[in-house]
Amino acid sequence: MFGNLQPQFNPFDSNYLIEILEAAAGAWSRMRHPSVAELEDQITFRLAGRLAHDPLFAGIPYDVIPQCWLLGPDGETLGRIDIRFKHRSSQRDYFAFEAKRLHVTYPGGSFSTEYPTYTGDAGMMAFVEGHYCRYTFPSPICFPL
Repeated sequence: MFGNLQPQFNPFDSNYLIEILEAAAGAWSRMRHPSVAELEDQITFRLAGRLAHDPLFAGIPYDVIPQCWLLGPDGETLGRIDIRFKHRSSQRDYFAFEAKRLHVTYPGGSFSTEYPTYTGDAGMMAFVEGHYCRYTFPSPICFPL
């Protein structure tokens, strides 16, 4: 349970995390492996499409929303979530994935030097700890691509 919600008011089933992770892992395993040239957003859209059209995922109460912008009360952009799993009976509650391409090899054999940036305190840890958006609830999880 997240926050201070009493169990009868919590829109998330106690097994929701397992359901989301199993659905995501299953969808990922059925996807074609990303090509060297495929961009992170393209991979994210393919994973979200697999999830959105997966008959097993249809049985759990979440909508899959790729590249979702978070807005503040005055319409200011607070951040963007790679994949948002929004509970269908709630306007506020969601679970999020932040997707990153790690260990990228470029044509010519050079490697991405952004790995430490993505995995350090200003990257994935900032996402996990909620620094990307002060309005995130519940805490998101990282899903490296």
